[in-house]
Amino acid sequence: MQAKGPIRTCRKSWECRYGADCNENNTCVCTHHCKGQKQFPVCASNRHTYKNLCKLKKASCMQQRPITIKCHGDCDTCLS
Repeated sequence: MQAKGPIRTCRKSWECRYGADCNENNTCVCTHHCKGQKQFPVCASNRHTYKNLCKLKKASCMQQRPITIKCHGDCDTCLS
């Protein structure tokens, strides 16, 4: 099952942004599968705590914008 974010056409050479994959229809789709990933919280550049790095990367893909790690752990703890 593919998680769909904003639908975008693949750029030249079948390239997509923010971790998306180009499918056979020349459309960028987010294919992150985070189920079963261990939960090591990370605080992101958008000041949101994600359960793990996979969830952060999936959010970046779905929102089609850069989201990076600010620190490891809950934002309330590591940004205070």
